[in-house]
Amino acid sequence: KWNLDGSLVVQLEALETESDSFHHEILPLPDGRIATLGSVLETINGYPEGELDVIGDSVLELDFNDLSLTSLWDTFSSLDPLRVIIGFSSSFWKSHYALVTDDPKDWTHGNSIFLTNNEESYILSLRNQNMVAQFSRATGALEWALGTPSDISDDDDTWPWLTIDEGARLPNQQHAATITPTGTLMVYDNGNDVNVSYVTEYAFDPVNLS
Repeated sequence: KWNLDGSLVVQLEALETESDSFHHEILPLPDGRIATLGSVLETINGYPEGELDVIGDSVLELDFNDLSLTSLWDTFSSLDPLRVIIGFSSSFWKSHYALVTDDPKDWTHGNSIFLTNNEESYILSLRNQNMVAQFSRATGALEWALGTPSDISDDDDTWPWLTIDEGARLPNQQHAATITPTGTLMVYDNGNDVNVSYVTEYAFDPVNLS
């Protein structure tokens, strides 16, 4: 945190929390705190290659004044780390984790965080899962997901997937998932599968998962 004259007010290193990094986005919250995305490493077994070092995302809330940690949860608590969709073997985290592992796997690759209007949930864009999902702000429990179940994971068959119109585009390595003032979900989609980037707006009902 800096003053406008460039003088440092307070500084927090990610390793002073239970997260390994801060990345992509810092979100001011209505209650005066700030939220940010972080990363965590867990060693997971069950892959065809055996045991792997896997990087998931964490959501942290920090006090605005002293940057003390007030809340933390991560995607390992609610998603299946064996659900590998795309980008798993990318080198995105390789330099950051070079001192602890030679081959960190980029499992979820969260790249945006949005607080819902009732201030009870966060919507995350998880690029390497081809998924936008809403999680409980307090616990990290999965509340709904926009994407599609994978044959790789049995666990995701039970997730609360949104049902969308037949033929509608699903997220593909997307960014910047937000709720508009009219209540629709807007996503900037990389569209890597069709080599065209675009913006998609979804009218959805999170209660009825449609």
